[in-house]
Amino acid sequence: MIVPDGMKFEEALARVEEITSLLNSPSTAVDEMVDLYREASLLLVHCEQKLADARLKMEMVEVKADGQ
Repeated sequence: MIVPDGMKFEEALARVEEITSLLNSPSTAVDEMVDLYREASLLLVHCEQKLADARLKMEMVEVKADGQ
């Protein structure tokens, strides 16, 4: 799975939560677990990037507010 560029942080996090439930389900096949784990890993990287982008934007706002 490739994470869509326009996917919001909240959407990605919700999908990770869904995947977590599926991974904890005894009815999920091992092959499916591997695919779900891979998907969750990509989504978590996406979430980390979104958070880093937000942090950078907040730092820029703080710098502008300080006049520096």
